[in-house]
Amino acid sequence: MLGDLLGQAQGAEAVLPARLVREIEAAGAEPAAFARLAVSRFERHASPEDWVELMSRLPGADDPAEACLEFMVRWSLRRAPPAPAPAQEEPHDDHTPGE
Repeated sequence: MLGDLLGQAQGAEAVLPARLVREIEAAGAEPAAFARLAVSRFERHASPEDWVELMSRLPGADDPAEACLEFMVRWSLRRAPPAPAPAQEEPHDDHTPGE
């Protein structure tokens, strides 16, 4: 099932609600990349309660894979919103510790 989700994550703009895509883009992320990251984050870091909540939503969903992907993206946004594009690299201090 996660493989199917990752496949759908490639076309996240087509699968996710438009307002969720806009939220991801407004945070400076590309929706498909963030969706793939969200699935991975959820798989690795979701609590048993998160999994129960996800599973409880699937039976009534028109498309369980889409519902699962949307849930994982929303879960990931609540925990770790997309990071903005990196700013200019800060200058390095040539000072060696202990000098």
